Amino acid sequence: MQDQIDLTDRWKLLAGVRFDQFHQDYENRLAGTTQVQKHSATTPRAGLTYLLSDRASLYVSAGRSFRPNTGADESGGAFAPQKGKAFEAGAKWQSADQRLSGAVALFDIRKTNVLTRSPTNANFNIAAGEVRSRGAEADLAGRLDAHWRLSANLAYTDTEVTRDNNPALLGKRLANIPRVSAGLFAIREDRLASGGRYGLGGGLVHVGERTGTATDTYRLPAYTTARLTGYWQIDPRTRLTLDVHNLFDKTYYTASWGAITVLPGLGRQVVAGVQVQF
Repeated sequence: MQDQIDLTDRWKLLAGVRFDQFHQDYENRLAGTTQVQKHSATTPRAGLTYLLSDRASLYVSAGRSFRPNTGADESGGAFAPQKGKAFEAGAKWQSADQRLSGAVALFDIRKTNVLTRSPTNANFNIAAGEVRSRGAEADLAGRLDAHWRLSANLAYTDTEVTRDNNPALLGKRLANIPRVSAGLFAIREDRLASGGRYGLGGGLVHVGERTGTATDTYRLPAYTTARLTGYWQIDPRTRLTLDVHNLFDKTYYTASWGAITVLPGLGRQVVAGVQVQF
């Protein structure tokens, strides 16, 4: 349940609350045991926005979160639910012609019982005591003119285990989360002299270096991949598309699975399609 209240012409208040109930039976047939979990949580959220003008605003928000964890640890114990609290502040902007929009934000998120791969047995997860994630995000999207459409984003995320019963995890980053990530995409669209429309563009995706395990025993290298895309709108009902992912067939790794498995990214992919509306 939530509601937005106009305090004045410029000040807007958003407030809400959510109630969750969770019931889980975890049965271990090898051990012949059953664990029953019952949890409930009330999670409020609130936000305050100040309108600088019709095109720009500042905001702050805060809230709590609750999410059940499924599965069990190596000893067969069911995981307690994940709980968290988040704070965010930022600004939003839109151009006078409403073609472009952008946003910047600072955030600080703290969560307890976050599942991560066990440093001693990669077949199981463990629940970290408390994890902090803080950083900044920026994005820009829209049309530069009648032909060019653009989207760009940049994020910096600093993660750290701030409290845990295992001293080997304290101060470590969360596995598989890069400090820096970014994306850029642009496409040019226009009419054809023979009728119809076309679009031709491309983009880049960058993912920074990541830790491979909970105890940071190895790192996954940063990577940048390129993409090309195009379409031909033959008529209002028919469109041909062509996409080339990982244009330069770069070798990269998307994620790790503890100390025993690293997942490679897909090689170059060429995907063609036909869309017909009936």
